[in-house]
Amino acid sequence: MPFLGLPNIKTISRDEAGGQLRFVVESTTTPLCPHCHSDHLHKWTPKKDQHFMDIPTHGHPTAIWLDRKRWKCVTCGKTFLEHLEWVNDSRKMTKRLAEFIKKESLKETFASLSEAIGVDPKTIKNVFEEHVATLQNNFHFETPEILGIDEIHLMKKPRGIFTNIGERTILDILKDRNKTTVISYLKTLVTKKIQLVTMDMWRPYRDAVTEVIPHAQVIIDKFHVVRLANHALEKVRKANRGILKPSQKRDLMHDRFILLKRNKELSDQEFFTLSHWLNNYEDLAKAYALKEAFYDIYDARDGKEAYNRYEIWESGLTSDIKPYFDDLHRAVNNWYKEIFSYFTYRHTNAYTESLNNIVRHIDRDGRGYSFEVLRAKLIYTHGIIKQKTVRSGNSYNRDAFMVGKSTYGDMMKMSTASREKTLYYGADIARLENLVKYGQ
Repeated sequence: MPFLGLPNIKTISRDEAGGQLRFVVESTTTPLCPHCHSDHLHKWTPKKDQHFMDIPTHGHPTAIWLDRKRWKCVTCGKTFLEHLEWVNDSRKMTKRLAEFIKKESLKETFASLSEAIGVDPKTIKNVFEEHVATLQNNFHFETPEILGIDEIHLMKKPRGIFTNIGERTILDILKDRNKTTVISYLKTLVTKKIQLVTMDMWRPYRDAVTEVIPHAQVIIDKFHVVRLANHALEKVRKANRGILKPSQKRDLMHDRFILLKRNKELSDQEFFTLSHWLNNYEDLAKAYALKEAFYDIYDARDGKEAYNRYEIWESGLTSDIKPYFDDLHRAVNNWYKEIFSYFTYRHTNAYTESLNNIVRHIDRDGRGYSFEVLRAKLIYTHGIIKQKTVRSGNSYNRDAFMVGKSTYGDMMKMSTASREKTLYYGADIARLENLVKYGQ
């Protein structure tokens, strides 16, 4: 008979029905009374016919059936149902299946996991939520010196996301990006450790940081600035479609990626295509030159050179082309200090595009899930929390050692154990990328 690997269990029979394996078992132990601890017991009727779901066997959902014995204590007269150490009574499953669900539910959809193990998706969801609550209590992520604040779109809503820039990890994702929500989260951090904050140009982020972490220097991520130059060029491209023939419109639509690409990154063929558009459409040529000049600002060696380049760029905003660049021009004027602080500290939210790819994947595969479930999958998937074991200083009991109460070996063991500490830094973005890349 197949071996289930459960303690004090004997398999009586096995059958299969509807793709599910069923094992009939019986317990082989005589317990002690849980009330008075006496072993003077006798069996009490009736037995209780029960079944518990177990981890899959050879890819099949598995159920374990047994007549659970009821005992009566001769000493104290009380009756009790036999204790089965491998059973999770609250879930009608084995403890090892509950652990299996905790691990796999962070990687699989509830529906696919339900099909694999034969447990209702609602039960899986409940086990998952309890597990996530435990994880949140156990994993306290370290506050970084450089905090990243950005936004991602999850379930068609913008959500605030916080990252550790130095460790390239996700700290948390918020239900929204409102000022009060952001402030509440910032207050959970060790704010005195935070020296720099990178963010996009969303005023509630800046206001929240100013209120909670007034000493921190805010840096606007350059990606969010330069993409406004691309948006301006796109406006010009679309404005030109009205004067083109249908075939030219299609060509211009297909060639828009060449227009958005940096000039120094163009292939010979792409440069030839670009030249065609710029030589024939004057405002498109002006807009392209302004886009490139704005990107060049970020190649400056320091803030002074960057500002000089910006002044030259600004002087090129002629009346005919300026309306297309109004959003960018206004953003630089409103966020001048935070944008140009980049040239002092050189930090960015460089993970933005990879995070968006990860989120799109999770959002697509998690249709029907709540925000809380998707957040947990993104942060707590098994094996992605970045951690380091560090040592703090010697803290053994020197007095005990000196008077001979501890051996040298005991002292070293105590010293090593007391000095080691595990630090958790959040969900590793690189590991998340690999999980998505390999379909895991």
